[in-house]
Amino acid sequence: MQLEEQPVLDAQSLQFLQNPYESYARYHESGIGYVAAPYETFWVFSHKLVTEVSQRADVFQKPGGMRGTDDTKPLSAVNHLDDGLFFLDGKRHEEVRAIMDRAFKAAVQGAETMARETAEQLLTAALAGPGQIEAIDGYAGPLSMQVFFRVMGIQPGKDKAEWGVVNTWLRKALDAHCATLPDLLRAEGATTTMAMRPYFLGLCEAAKKARSSPNAPPTIISGMAPHIGCPRSADKMNPDEAMNTASHMALGGYLSTQFLIGSGLYNLLRFPDQWRLLREQPSLMDRAVDEMLRYDAPFQLADRWVAEDTELGGMALKKGQVIAVVYGSANRDPAFCKRDPDRFDITRSDLPAPSKGKWPEGIEPTTPNLGFGDGAHRCIGEHLGRVVTAAAIRAMIELCPNVRLDEVGPWGPDPYFRSLTRMQLLLH
Repeated sequence: MQLEEQPVLDAQSLQFLQNPYESYARYHESGIGYVAAPYETFWVFSHKLVTEVSQRADVFQKPGGMRGTDDTKPLSAVNHLDDGLFFLDGKRHEEVRAIMDRAFKAAVQGAETMARETAEQLLTAALAGPGQIEAIDGYAGPLSMQVFFRVMGIQPGKDKAEWGVVNTWLRKALDAHCATLPDLLRAEGATTTMAMRPYFLGLCEAAKKARSSPNAPPTIISGMAPHIGCPRSADKMNPDEAMNTASHMALGGYLSTQFLIGSGLYNLLRFPDQWRLLREQPSLMDRAVDEMLRYDAPFQLADRWVAEDTELGGMALKKGQVIAVVYGSANRDPAFCKRDPDRFDITRSDLPAPSKGKWPEGIEPTTPNLGFGDGAHRCIGEHLGRVVTAAAIRAMIELCPNVRLDEVGPWGPDPYFRSLTRMQLLLH
């Protein structure tokens, strides 16, 4: 089918949000398709073209505040602040990524133990009580939040009040991204995003002033703090870069892990043969997490700004256009996943082997799926997300081996994220 002959994709229909993969399948052959309002742009669907866009970071760049010249949008003044890691490209991205990679590596050392202990506490309390648990807000959410906030260096405060405030900020900030929510909710999310920036900069300043203690575990914030100042350099971020990096890291960090735990548990329990297999062969955990990422990637899409006139899949693109790569579609492309790509299979062996030397230190995926992106912007928190997800599933298997699904709520309204809103589990 020619591109101009394809139907326009409606990414806001209830049918699409429930199961976007049926729609994605129509575009695997052409690789690119047009998406209706409110997006009104081209999405890239095939594994080949998604990988190409991800690898051509010089041409397909992150659409940060420094891209383009349109200053007429609401809140456009913030575009004059320097971008953080998540929207940088080229040499500056490499420099800031190196700083953050070192901070992350030091901070995540105890994450697996924290995740296991937190998961066991949550499940033990539920087992002693009603024998059931709401697995999104009652398990995946608090587990991911508590581990990530500790790794980040966010203190709980009295009665964990500070965690509650920051958690509320992050969830409201996510609303700012959903194009179909009411304007008031999106405005609240944008305002919250701006409030978070000085908060995280304040955390960094406090860490710079704090006396070093041999008993204090390293955190991402404490790892960032010595590298903040003016002017910026190869080993130093300016305050704009630091606060934007920290706020985006918090926004993408634990929420992506929550989404992955939720959809991973859902698919394991929806296909009981896979749950039994993992319960009987826990050595399959790494493969299971890979399949969770392939089958229902927590971040389904990512926008890219076209830096120069170019061509992609036979289609001409103009400088200044914004397109989106669809990781969720690429992972189910039959050209990549050749054997029944819509089947959830934790023993899957029909995918290409991962490229040697391509992955961040500590990451050894069994398949090269795009659940955490690809190329220069592959997710910096991949290792943490994998560790916390594995701990959450392992604790459920050990403490609640006969768990089963009860009521399951709808999927979230933003097609960029794949997240269940509610999932009730019976633990006995």
